Amino acid sequence: MPAPAELRARVIDALAVQPVVGRWRRIGWAPWLAAAASIAAISLAVFRSPAPSVDAAYAQDFMSRAAETRVVDGPDPGAVAAFFMAEFGTDMPAVMPERSEITRAMVCLVDGRRAAMVEYALSGHTLAHYRIPIEPRGPATSNRATLAEEDGLCVFRWNDGRFEQALVSDMPPEELQALAQLHFAVAR
Repeated sequence: MPAPAELRARVIDALAVQPVVGRWRRIGWAPWLAAAASIAAISLAVFRSPAPSVDAAYAQDFMSRAAETRVVDGPDPGAVAAFFMAEFGTDMPAVMPERSEITRAMVCLVDGRRAAMVEYALSGHTLAHYRIPIEPRGPATSNRATLAEEDGLCVFRWNDGRFEQALVSDMPPEELQALAQLHFAVAR
């Protein structure tokens, strides 16, 4: 049996959709403005973040190809010094820690800059000594020595005014720091 007309009218009125204007007035503008501002901020951050460009990839590949030079294999410190003189035009003799042997020397890229790297075998560990010539008008670098651990390796960094330098090894941090201070003239 159908509902009486008066009851049907009240039910339809109660279920009727409120007009949009009424809904905005009840909720207010603040939450909608906050949501819009959040979306705008996120969009701005996404579009402003530097995406790796194809041009940068080509430039990085070119630089890595330019750095690919012959590698000096073997324990001759004189050959290493001559190699770096030819590559960098400056004196970079190999430092010889006690009980170490040079395994190789090469030119590599560190953060897009050409670096000299000498690799040593030392008491069951591999030790790499990096040197990057400091540009006379380049950005200022800190003289403070730092010790960090990255991906299971210890990295000890410093500069001597001529070169940014780093020792990288799988040896314990205390040993690496002591080695740097004893053989690589790093101030304590």
